[in-house]
Amino acid sequence: MTSEVERQGVEFPGVDTTYSAAVNGWVRLYGRGTGPAAGDVRPRGPHDVEERLVTLAEVQTKIMFEAMNRALDALELTAAQRARVPDVMAGLLRSMSTEGRPELPAA
Repeated sequence: MTSEVERQGVEFPGVDTTYSAAVNGWVRLYGRGTGPAAGDVRPRGPHDVEERLVTLAEVQTKIMFEAMNRALDALELTAAQRARVPDVMAGLLRSMSTEGRPELPAA
C-alpha cells in the first residue's frame, strides 16, 4: 500500500487506497551504500551483512508494532481492555519463545 486517504463530506465518502509495486527490502539494503556508484568498492564481509540484517529486523519490528497499534485503535477497546494488552502480549511472546523458532523458508 502506498497511500490511504479518508474522504468525508464529499459526494462519495470513504477510503481511497493506492497500491504500487516497490523494490524488495533486501534489494534496497544491498544497493544502498555498495558499489562504485556509492564510492565504496570494498568487498562486503559477514559483519556487514549481519549489520544490515539487524537494521532490516529493526525496521520490520517498527512496522509490526505500528500495524498492531493501528489494529488495536481500530478495535476501539475500552480502557480496561487496552490496559490488559501489554500483559497479554508478554504472555503470548513468552509461550511462543518456548515453542521454538519457526523455520525460515528455503532460499
